[in-house]
Amino acid sequence: MLVKVALAAVLLASTYVEAYEVVDTGVLGRNEVYWIDNERILFPGYEKSSASGQHSSFRPVLYVLDLGTRRPTVHSEIPEGGFVCYASGYIGYAVRKDGKRYVREGSLGAEIERELVPSAPGRMIERNEFTCRDVDLSAADKVHPGFLFIPLRDGHGYYGWEKKEGVNPLMFFLPAGKHTKPIALPIKASEKRRMTYSEYMGAYVIERSELTRKDADRTPSGKAWLLFPTGKISEAEMPHGPWLRATWGYAPTRKGWSVSSRATGGKSNFDPGDAGIYLVSGNVAQRLVVGFPGTPAVSPDGCKVAAIVNPLTGPGLKATLRIIDVCK
Repeated sequence: MLVKVALAAVLLASTYVEAYEVVDTGVLGRNEVYWIDNERILFPGYEKSSASGQHSSFRPVLYVLDLGTRRPTVHSEIPEGGFVCYASGYIGYAVRKDGKRYVREGSLGAEIERELVPSAPGRMIERNEFTCRDVDLSAADKVHPGFLFIPLRDGHGYYGWEKKEGVNPLMFFLPAGKHTKPIALPIKASEKRRMTYSEYMGAYVIERSELTRKDADRTPSGKAWLLFPTGKISEAEMPHGPWLRATWGYAPTRKGWSVSSRATGGKSNFDPGDAGIYLVSGNVAQRLVVGFPGTPAVSPDGCKVAAIVNPLTGPGLKATLRIIDVCK
């Protein structure tokens, strides 16, 4: 059942945040950010390893940041560009030793290391972004006749599309349990830009690409859906504005939707233009942080937004972890 709502009508009472706090931790990071709980953040970043004159070198590491102390601790060294995935206490990340690639995975703090080996013939093993565990995608057509389905979190069912040649299929949701039937989602598979899980809402956020080849000359429209494990679907639409055409991710909070925009407005490389982290409620978009942000991550209580942000203010730019508390 599709419930169309104003972008934040079910999430907030007012249209503007009167008080909020922004903290620049100063810790260098890359795009991924995960909340362990309401007070701890896990993210890949860079630790200063040596300095010689004006030149410093940095090593890639996996950080855990405690908001109480605002001090990061190194959980592990990681290779440059290696994957990191965290979901509800389970972690997976790449390491490299003696020229070989390994994976460490398991409960956070009790990971088990194994060598990364190619999939066996006929199998297509990939890491499920919702569970951080391996899934055999070669079996996607065996879940339900006529469909290709990928598992969501344990007990939440599947998402996918019809197995048809030469068509642009709708996305479908298959609830968990026996004898359930696929539920059509209001978005085509080719229009899905990103799909994430919101711990705060207990639902999946499906983002639609702002522009398609067909409507490239129209006013862009940012749109997202909340898909609950029960099958309920809520639709949210972004108000038009300069932040569109370059949004990088949506995540619901207690006060509205947090939106990362990289809309520089065609200005110089050192001018952020309209880029930043916005809070959107109804038809109001309020910029909370100016800069070039990564995807936003929201704490389980819905109050804090974390993202890696590059300020775009001059040479020697550093992307650092920012934390925004919208419940202050």
